[in-house]
Amino acid sequence: MKRIILGILLLNSVLALSQGKSELSFSVTTGENEMIMFHALDGAATHRGEGFFALNMHYRKPIKEWLDFESGLAFAYHSVVVEPLSIYDILPIKEEMYLASIPIGVKFNFLRYFFVNAGTLVDIDFTSSNHLDDQSGIGASLGAGAIYRFDNGIGIFAMPCIRMHSLIPFTMGNYHERLLESGIQFGISYRL
Repeated sequence: MKRIILGILLLNSVLALSQGKSELSFSVTTGENEMIMFHALDGAATHRGEGFFALNMHYRKPIKEWLDFESGLAFAYHSVVVEPLSIYDILPIKEEMYLASIPIGVKFNFLRYFFVNAGTLVDIDFTSSNHLDDQSGIGASLGAGAIYRFDNGIGIFAMPCIRMHSLIPFTMGNYHERLLESGIQFGISYRL
């Protein structure tokens, strides 16, 4: 884990020293979430996502006119209801998840206003739940959106996105649950 974080910091440092106008953006993301299992389990509890909210900060560095490197930091709150499958009358349990993510990816710019971005996520789960699997691990993200830039360097953007957390979990176990989120991100950017 320490090597991954050190590698991310070194890559960010090298790219920060390269030439080109970098960009800093702040955004909020909101949408739906659900817990995914790649294998069905008989008798296991079901999970129903009740939505999420995230605050994001991204740093982008141009590599080519049409391609940017991007990284940043995101903090997300997720609400999930756990419904135990039991012969007893056990009430559903509402769980809250708190994730910090470091996205590392690329952004493809085209037709002046549009972009597609994709990358990996390094996730750290701060939740202490007995009912939900730890989401710390490596995930993936994908989004497509539009940005409008004003003459003063400020831009506004909107981007539908999807993220899968813990595709490669840091804590291994059988039948690990993955958090899937789909939503829309709204934000403001500034060219430095």
